[in-house]
Amino acid sequence: MLNQHIAPRIFQQFMARSRDGYALFDNNDTLIYCNATYGALIGSTPENLQGSSFAKIRGFLGEVKISEVNLLDGRWFMSSENRLDEGWLIHRLVDITQQKRSERDLESTVKQLRDLSITDELTRVFNRRGFVAHVEDELKLHRDNGMTISMGLLDLDRFKSVNDTYGHAIGDMALKHAAQIIRNTIRDTDSVGRMGGEEFAIFLGNTSIVTAHEVLNRIRIALENTPLILESGPLHLTASIGLTCLSHQTTFEALLSEADSALYAAKGNGRNRVELSDGLEAQPA
Repeated sequence: MLNQHIAPRIFQQFMARSRDGYALFDNNDTLIYCNATYGALIGSTPENLQGSSFAKIRGFLGEVKISEVNLLDGRWFMSSENRLDEGWLIHRLVDITQQKRSERDLESTVKQLRDLSITDELTRVFNRRGFVAHVEDELKLHRDNGMTISMGLLDLDRFKSVNDTYGHAIGDMALKHAAQIIRNTIRDTDSVGRMGGEEFAIFLGNTSIVTAHEVLNRIRIALENTPLILESGPLHLTASIGLTCLSHQTTFEALLSEADSALYAAKGNGRNRVELSDGLEAQPA
């Protein structure tokens, strides 16, 4: 322990009562004093640490000057070193585990709130705002790679009659059913959002018109062949889909407008089909 010339009694009392860990190393980097908090943070006692080298202590914490230290056991310390005259060193440790946990909880809450703000409550896919933001971010990533961008707009056929015949509760079940089929059919790199009502958009980045047509047609077939099973019997759903494919320099508004025109054509040409925007062909080269 420090003698009275180096550490007056009041200083020793402060050290003993402090919730922060303090240690004093001499000019040979040998620990000559630490309080009980410091020993507990290291997982030892002042008596056992007496005479330890700072290199040994630092090896436990990692090479730090002033830093946050994440230990393997889940604890966090704020570690700071203050070199005094004649080579003496004060090393301070502050347990900030609770602060870090609070920060992590706050980050998690913020993320959850953000996810809720961009997710359709019923179908659990992107809502319109989330989908638009996602596609715009994707377009920024693709602008320099020269690849084509595809997007489909899907509308469940004659969905008003589903609500009128079965009620809105069954209508909601049908929307969730359709969203699940779309999610299960698209690729990992694709994304889907509910644009409103019974209309969904599917974004296919870096995807040719041929491949995009294959993906969307699989969705159409899956919807047609996978009815929603009700107590009263199966509820069959079909969808009309408009598809467009534009260059990497396009905008979300241009994609949506082209896909919407193609969707209008799909409905006009008999429904339950994938229609391409003007000037596009989906035949393999």
